[in-house]
Amino acid sequence: NSSIYFADGTSGDQNYRGQIEYNHNLEIMRFYVAASERLRIDSSGNVAIGTTAVGSSAKLEVRSTTGAINSATLRVNGGLTTSGAVNTGSTLLFAGHIGTGERDFASVFAGKENGTSGNNDAYLAFGTRSGSAAVAERMRIDSSGKVGIGVSPTDHGSYGGTLEISGSPGGALYLKSGSDVGQLGMNSSGLQLRTRSAKDILFTTNNSERMRITNEGEMYLTGGASNG
Repeated sequence: NSSIYFADGTSGDQNYRGQIEYNHNLEIMRFYVAASERLRIDSSGNVAIGTTAVGSSAKLEVRSTTGAINSATLRVNGGLTTSGAVNTGSTLLFAGHIGTGERDFASVFAGKENGTSGNNDAYLAFGTRSGSAAVAERMRIDSSGKVGIGVSPTDHGSYGGTLEISGSPGGALYLKSGSDVGQLGMNSSGLQLRTRSAKDILFTTNNSERMRITNEGEMYLTGGASNG
């Protein structure tokens, strides 16, 4: 093996508190701090931090004790931009090969929600790519937990709401069970509640059915039929 040693003293591990080692038999490069291995690059160029090997065919693995929602195993920091402006933050970008070259496919971006200095409100945005266009935002979770799909979530006042869906020519939520599909949508014609197969639409309160619209267009209210 070939090594470079960094000593803090002349006895014990003080002789090799820091070390860069190349293992010729294993074809790996190891980096030591405080007399312990901290980082390893294997013969395939994979990087292991806090462990001696990567898992799941990864190119990079960082091993640590458990993280939490506000405690990082890996931290991505866009803090070199110090303006505090709206939409400043950091990005994870995912790319791949399309057969003719490498292209960006999708992204996750954490950004500042406003331009107020000292304000911590932030959002998380998810982007995908369609055709030759650049990666674009498709979904956002704002600082209050509201979710917008195809649109940034907005405050609707007393109407509340935690999920907002927008699209062209309208926004819709599809619910699927096997081959059966239900749809709740909104477009220029108005609010639409529909099934796309021969299924009834049921309305319940307090876990009991109160109204039913059959797939043939008949409406039943608490057991009494009203043909429509």
